[in-house]
Amino acid sequence: MKTVKEVSELTGISIRTLRYYDEIDLLKPAKVTEAGYRLYDERSLKKLRQIMFFRELEVPLSEIKAIMKDSESDNRKILETQKMMLEMKRNRLNGIIELISDVLKGEDKMSFEAFNEDDIQKIILLEMNTSRIIQAARDNQIEVIYFQHDDGPGTGFSIGDEEFEIAEQVHPREGEKIFTKNINSCFGNKDFTDYVKDENTLMIVGLLTNFCIDATVKSAFERGYKVIVPQGANSTFDNDYMSGEETYKYYNDMMWPKRFATCVSVDEAIKLMQS
Repeated sequence: MKTVKEVSELTGISIRTLRYYDEIDLLKPAKVTEAGYRLYDERSLKKLRQIMFFRELEVPLSEIKAIMKDSESDNRKILETQKMMLEMKRNRLNGIIELISDVLKGEDKMSFEAFNEDDIQKIILLEMNTSRIIQAARDNQIEVIYFQHDDGPGTGFSIGDEEFEIAEQVHPREGEKIFTKNINSCFGNKDFTDYVKDENTLMIVGLLTNFCIDATVKSAFERGYKVIVPQGANSTFDNDYMSGEETYKYYNDMMWPKRFATCVSVDEAIKLMQS
């Protein structure tokens, strides 16, 4: 066991911060003595290290708390998420280093792309939110169903292509169903349509807000399903008319709510699954 002072000296985190983590239930000491001294064991230190990884990535404490609470029994999942986030940050820093090298060599292209953190943050947020939704479903014995989109050979989005594969961070567990579709709506797959015909509620997350997600949301609504869309758990890219962010807001804030779906926060979606 280590005292709060020893932990502070070991990690460089102030005693005040460690006490604050205790107050907000982010990191509780393993034991508090009768005299009120906080003591931390190896498990506590491992959890603190995970918190430090997230703080290095500037993830808000509220998000860290939610992620770690949802993944309490899956330390590997947390580490995989952190590894992905750090790799993305490394790639961004490498881009800035290359830009500096170009300027030093007189090859100044006046590019600012390397400084843009928006895409990285969006991908990180999408992965974290989607992982939380999937884990909550599993924890509450709610079936998780996956879809892969096949655009056909030669498109880069077909069987055997890297973009066709499901991301490792949200990969299905053994026994979870995976369907394939070749049109935007998941209901284009008859096997899936038959499989969910007796269900009454669908919670939809994933990529391409304005294509796959929108088509599936509306198809589900037209078939009488109650549709739930967790905020921050779908995403898309820029197009000729709107940025990815504008497109996301158009559907999540205007098009779907009170028309085709119930759009709720990730925390609210998890509470719905728990109830």
